[in-house]
Amino acid sequence: MESRKVNMSTILIIIAAFLLALVFWLFYLGRPAPIIDQVYGVSFSSKQARALQLNSEEAYLAILDDLEVKSVRLAAYWDIIETSPGQFDFSELDWQIDEAGRRNVTALLAVGRKLPRWPECFMPDWARDLAPPQQNKHLLQMLRVVIERYRHREAVVAWQLENEPFVGWFGQCPKLDRTLLQEELNLVRSLSPKPVVITDSGELSTWRRTARFADRFGTTMYRVTWNPYYGYGFYPLPASLYRLKARLWGLNPSDVSITELQAEPWPPGKPLVEVSLDEQFRSMDFDRFQKNITFARATGFGEVYLWGAEWWYWMKTTQNHPEFWEEAKKLFEP
Repeated sequence: MESRKVNMSTILIIIAAFLLALVFWLFYLGRPAPIIDQVYGVSFSSKQARALQLNSEEAYLAILDDLEVKSVRLAAYWDIIETSPGQFDFSELDWQIDEAGRRNVTALLAVGRKLPRWPECFMPDWARDLAPPQQNKHLLQMLRVVIERYRHREAVVAWQLENEPFVGWFGQCPKLDRTLLQEELNLVRSLSPKPVVITDSGELSTWRRTARFADRFGTTMYRVTWNPYYGYGFYPLPASLYRLKARLWGLNPSDVSITELQAEPWPPGKPLVEVSLDEQFRSMDFDRFQKNITFARATGFGEVYLWGAEWWYWMKTTQNHPEFWEEAKKLFEP
């Protein structure tokens, strides 16, 4: 008899927990986001443009002049700007920032070792095999040079320090050294008053460690991904869950940036140019493209950088699929 009472109590607790969870789902996660004016921009990577066999400068100018974006996220790739120790070449990044400035386009500049695009970490060949203390020393020296070069450029309005630095399972990168990351943050803050953005995975992180680490917080947002173990997978998370995570860690959702909104395919382990369009459309067709934008609006986050502008240009100019480019253009209309 006593055992039956214990079992019944357990069942009642489970039922009560389920009902509480259901009420929470209906009354919080089911609530629409407050209506705000979201600001849209794009990420641009010269590496990705070249991987798509595009003229990088042509693609970038089309993004500025045809799409007429007002904000862009750029990357100071270490392996491009310092190909030899202490010898810096900023010609490509100077040009990108200058062209943005001429059009009153603002730039969020990603700096550090771990930056957008695979393989995530972009050490120069000469630095790759250095012992961690030596590589970290060169990293900090490079970071200082980059910040000092661009801190007075009006177009550069904020720094993104590293890219998802706490996401240690993705990318070909050294293990996270939190002490080093804090040293990087202190260095950037000592050199520039412009805000520092830190980013994290929207789907695979609670944001506990990152939400308050820097001045602003940014999240990635992917809906359909591929991995070699399970193939394609869809994240069935509601938009309000992202809003809940923000509030849980004391963030105002309207102050959160979506630094990567998935707007290009996630290919099955190959460069996009080697993947058929039918395969690409499994993770990003036009319907999914529109749904992801609608989903981002529903979060109530204030700023959105779409991920995939190089792909839209490639689809338009080489694949006879201009619909992604034309749909994106609507976001940037005055």
